[in-house]
Amino acid sequence: MIKRSKEMDGGKEQLIILKDITIISDSLNIDIWLKGGWAIDFLLKKITTKDY
Repeated sequence: MIKRSKEMDGGKEQLIILKDITIISDSLNIDIWLKGGWAIDFLLKKITTKDY
């Protein structure tokens, strides 16, 4: 997992949390589904809106 720092903004932290969740779920062979803005942000590897 990626270590978080206090300086991170909410958007970057959100992407890191989503990445951590996928790493954990993959290691446990659990399928997860992201939908809406989270799915788009995760696939593009950037925050597309400011409503986080």
